[in-house]
Amino acid sequence: EGFLRWGQKTKAQSGTGLYKLDQSTSQLVQIKDATVTGAVINRIACSPANANVIALATSKGILVSLDGGSSFSSPVGQLTHSLSMGMDVKFDNTGILYCSQGSELAYSVPAAGIDYGSISSKVFKSTDNQLSALTDITPTNAALPNSVYGRIELAIAPSDNSCIYASCSAKSTSNPTTATQGSESSASMKALFVSYNGGSSWGMAVQGSPANDPLMNGGTIASGDYAQVLSVLPGTKDVLVFGGYRLFIFARNGGTDANPIFSYYQLGTNLINTSPYYLHENIHDIRFFPGSNGFYTTYLVTDAGIFRTTDFFPMSYSTQVFGGSFQPFYKGLVTGQFNSVSIERFPVGANTG
Repeated sequence: EGFLRWGQKTKAQSGTGLYKLDQSTSQLVQIKDATVTGAVINRIACSPANANVIALATSKGILVSLDGGSSFSSPVGQLTHSLSMGMDVKFDNTGILYCSQGSELAYSVPAAGIDYGSISSKVFKSTDNQLSALTDITPTNAALPNSVYGRIELAIAPSDNSCIYASCSAKSTSNPTTATQGSESSASMKALFVSYNGGSSWGMAVQGSPANDPLMNGGTIASGDYAQVLSVLPGTKDVLVFGGYRLFIFARNGGTDANPIFSYYQLGTNLINTSPYYLHENIHDIRFFPGSNGFYTTYLVTDAGIFRTTDFFPMSYSTQVFGGSFQPFYKGLVTGQFNSVSIERFPVGANTG
């Protein structure tokens, strides 16, 4: 993942390309090197409709493959600015791609050819499942002062291909030229949007403020450029789990599709590390798996490792129970930082995984 602030960017090791696991040898095999994929791959998605179709969000923008990674191309219609990068890629169940591209940064030195600030991040949708072209479906709302977005994350409801969520953060003022490297609270949530017709129109679920913003600690720190992830609770399109600096639930409880009403509240706390409700700040990934006793087993990836809960998220939303505990789940996993977790196998075939 390449969403790092300037102090961390100088320390990060450049990526070397895209790899897959050969299950016959338990070895990683390089599919394409960084000259093709770029040195940063933020997200990888495989189409559930065709295991050979892959999409990448990279430092070279959005890249797609129709042949299991043998070749990649850039769909027509995406941003062409050399400093823009792919942010998120998500497929619906029919193989339609939704993706975001732009820059989470505001830093600009025009005389030096550096102008992240002029890049307004966008949301795109493929015109078909062959991914040859993208259409701009970026959400806007008159209540916002502008639609100059930083990082944008997406989620598609597993139960409804037409229901799409998009969280749009403000740009980070992080920069490499000052001791403070910009405002720590700059990359807050501008708005959370939801579409019930595949991105043809959007409603604003909530406008960001310190009280309702998962990307903030309440006012002084924001992680919208660095840690941001959305996941729709399986079985319902009306409950979104939103991870950032904190973990929030957004649940629709009224309104129209054009003007939906959502309630929201925080789950867990990062303030008391001895509490059973403790969940470390900066959440990068959320995954649900069928569990026992009517609850999903849910894994949450944070700066401090993987956390698990088996009693927070009900498999039947009619119970509307969101209360439980978190457990650290990273004993024996030695790494500097966890950014994602997955249990899946794509493309499907001999000796691939």
